[in-house]
Amino acid sequence: MSRAVDREHLHLKIVQEISDFVNKSTGLDTILKGVVNKISESLHFGIVSIYITDRESGNLHLMASTALADKPAASVTLPAGEGIAGMIFQTMRPFVSMNVSAHPQYKPVSDIAEEEKYDCYLGVPIVLNNRPVGVLVGQTSEKRHITPAEQTLFEIISSRLAGLLEVADTLDRLHTPSILEHKTRTYQGTGASPGVAVGKVFLVRGLFGRTGVAASPPRPPEEEKKRLLEAFSRVQKDMKDFISVLGKDKILSKSDIEIFEAHHMLLSSESPDSVRGVILARVDRGGVSAETAVVQGIESIAARFEHHPDRYVREKAQDFRDIGEKLLHELLGLQAGGGEVAEDPEGSTVLVAQDIGPSFVSMLGKNRVSGVITERGGQTSHAVIIAKSLGIPVVISIDNICDLVSSGDRVIVDGRTGFVFVNPDETLIREYESSGRRIEEIRHLFEADETAGRNPVGVAITANIGFPDDVETAAAQGVEDVGLFRTEFAFTRFEKPPGVDEQTAIYCDISKHFRGCVTVRTLDMGADKMLPYFNIPEEENPLLGLRAIRFSMEYLDLFREQIRSILLAASRGARLRILLPMVSNIWEVETARQIMDDIAAGMGLKGKAVPQLGVMLEVPALVPLIDEYSEIVDFISVGTNDLVQYLLAVDRNSTAVGHLYTSFHPAVLRVLDSIRKSADKNGLEVSICGELAGSPKGALLIFALGYRNISVSPHRISVVKFISNRVSRSALSDLRKQLMRCRNEADIERILADHLEAMDPILMEVG
Repeated sequence: MSRAVDREHLHLKIVQEISDFVNKSTGLDTILKGVVNKISESLHFGIVSIYITDRESGNLHLMASTALADKPAASVTLPAGEGIAGMIFQTMRPFVSMNVSAHPQYKPVSDIAEEEKYDCYLGVPIVLNNRPVGVLVGQTSEKRHITPAEQTLFEIISSRLAGLLEVADTLDRLHTPSILEHKTRTYQGTGASPGVAVGKVFLVRGLFGRTGVAASPPRPPEEEKKRLLEAFSRVQKDMKDFISVLGKDKILSKSDIEIFEAHHMLLSSESPDSVRGVILARVDRGGVSAETAVVQGIESIAARFEHHPDRYVREKAQDFRDIGEKLLHELLGLQAGGGEVAEDPEGSTVLVAQDIGPSFVSMLGKNRVSGVITERGGQTSHAVIIAKSLGIPVVISIDNICDLVSSGDRVIVDGRTGFVFVNPDETLIREYESSGRRIEEIRHLFEADETAGRNPVGVAITANIGFPDDVETAAAQGVEDVGLFRTEFAFTRFEKPPGVDEQTAIYCDISKHFRGCVTVRTLDMGADKMLPYFNIPEEENPLLGLRAIRFSMEYLDLFREQIRSILLAASRGARLRILLPMVSNIWEVETARQIMDDIAAGMGLKGKAVPQLGVMLEVPALVPLIDEYSEIVDFISVGTNDLVQYLLAVDRNSTAVGHLYTSFHPAVLRVLDSIRKSADKNGLEVSICGELAGSPKGALLIFALGYRNISVSPHRISVVKFISNRVSRSALSDLRKQLMRCRNEADIERILADHLEAMDPILMEVG
C-alpha cells in the first residue's frame, strides 16, 4: 500500500525533478544518465534506456541505460526499424508488452542484459517537429501490468527530452567555446509562447529580493521623513518626464501609458491608506529608516493582494512593488533606470520575474521587451495569452531563476523548447538570432501566401482583442471583424470602475478600426482576472466561484452601466454584438436580455439597431441545453480554454496536474462536435474563440469538426489563413472520421501533425 502511494506521489513530481536535474547538470551524457537513473528509481523499472538517432546513418545509438554499468553507451547500435526500439522509432507509436520476448520483432540486445528476461516493456518515441529523434524505453523483470498512467508519464518526459536533444544537437554542431568551458549556463523550463529573444536581463523586484536592503540605522524621524518626501518628489518627476517621452515618441500605446500614469497617481495620493500615507506613517512612529519604511509599507499593501487566493488579485501586488523599487532606487542612490523596463542599447531587454500578471504584460509593449522568463505561471494563463498576442517569447517554470541570473546578464530565450542560455558567446547568439530570423521569414511567408483569398471551405477568421497592440496587428492582417473584445483588460486602465461615458468611448474607438462587427464580451472578472477596486470575497476555489456572468449578476448596477455603454456606442454608429461569459443558467441570459431590452427601449433602439446577444459556451452544462438557449440568443462562441478545463476537471495553471490539460482529449473532440451539430440544427451561428483555434493542429481540428467561424490572436491569423486556404471539404470530412475514432490525445495529435506535414512541412516549425 505504501509503495502505491509513493508511486502516485512520484508521478506528480518526477517531471519537475528531471527538469531540476537538467538545470543543475552540464553535458548531454551526464544529463541523460541522470534521467534514466531517476526514472528507474522513481518508477521501479529495472532497465531504462535512451536511444538517439544518428542523422547520417539513420541508426539508433544507445546514449544512456541503467543496465550498461561501465560499458560505453555508444557501442550499442541498432539499425532503424530493427528490434522493438527500432519499430517504435519507425512507427512513432508507443509500445507496451507484458511478454516482449514473444513479439516477432524482438531482438535481444545482450549488452544491456535483455537476456535476463526483462519482459515487461514500455517504449515511447521521442518526437520533434513530427519527426522521430529517439526512443525512451523502460523494462522490468517484475511480472506486472504497465499502467496507462506510466505510459503517459513516459510521453511527457519524452517531450521534454525532445527539446533537450534539439538544443544539445545545436551545441554539439557549433562547438561553442562558452559551453565547452562551462561559461554559459543553460536552464530548461516550459516554452509558453514561441519565438526567440536575445537581450539583457531586467530583474523585477531586484531590490526587494536582496537581504538587508533596508538595514541602515534610522536617523531621527524628521530626517527620514525629509528623505522620503524628496524621494517621492524625484520619482514623481521622473515618472512624469518618462510618461511625456513615451507619449511624444509614441513608444507605447495610449492604454499602456495610462498604466504608468496610474502609478504616478498612486504616488501622488496623500490619503492615510495611500502608498505615501502608509510609508510616512511608519517613519512618523520612529525607529525605522526611510528604506525600511518603504519595504515594510509596500509589502503591507502588496500583502493585501498577494495573499488573496485569486491569482489575478495577487498579480496586482506587483504594481505596488514597482513603485517601491523606484523609491528604493532613489533612497539608495542607485541609477538603474528608475524601475522602468530599460532597453538594452545594443539589443533588447528580457524581463525576468517570479511571475507576471496581465496588467504588467500590458505595459511591456512589443518594442520594449523582447522576451520573458518566470519562475511560475501557466501555459494558458492570461498573462501568457497576452504575451503571445504581442509576439513576445515566454519561458515559464524555471525554479529560482531570479536568483540564478543578475540584471545585465545576456540571455537567449527559446520559447519553443523552453531553454534559456545565460551569458552565451557570440557563436550561440548568432545561431539563435538566425533561428529568430527564420521564424520571421516563416511569418512573412504566411502573410504573403499566394493562395490568399482562396478559402475553399469558407472560413471566417476574426480577431481576439485585449490591448491596442492587438488592434494594430489585426488591422495590419486585414481583419474586418473582432470575434472577442476582452473588456476587463480595458478596465485595468482605470483606478476605479469606468463610467458610462468612459466605457462608451472605448467601444466607439475600437469599432472605428474595423469595417465589420466587434463582439464585446461583458466584464469577465474573477479567478485569475481581478481588478483592485472590487472587493471580491475570498474563495477556496475561485475558478468555480464568483466570476464572469456570475459577477455581473451580483453587481447588476455595474452590468447595467456596461450594457448601456455598449448600446450608446451602437446608437452612435459602432457595429457591436454583446457576448456573455461563462453562462451556466438560462436565467442569467434571461436577466441580461431583459436589462438589454429595457435599456434599448428607453433609448428608442429597435430591430437591427439593437446589438445581437450571444453566450460563451465554457461550462459543459450548456451543451445539452443548446435547443433551449437558441430561443433567446443570437449566437454562440465556444471558449475552449475554460471548456477544456471544466470538462476535464483540470486547473490549467496547476503545477501538479497541468500536464493533464489538453485540448486534444477525445472527450473535447466529441463535445465540440456535438456543439457544432446542435448549433447548426437550431440555426445558430457558432464560433470558436479559445486558444485552441490559434495553433496549427487546433485550427485543422476545428475545421475538421465543421466550424467555419473562429477568432484568434492577431499574431496567429496568418498561419490560420494559410491552413484554411489548403483544405477541402472532402479532406476535412475524412479527417473528422479518423479523429472521432481515436481513443487518446496522442493519436489525435499524431494524425493532425501528419496532415499538416503533408499540407506543407513548414507548418511543423510553427509553435
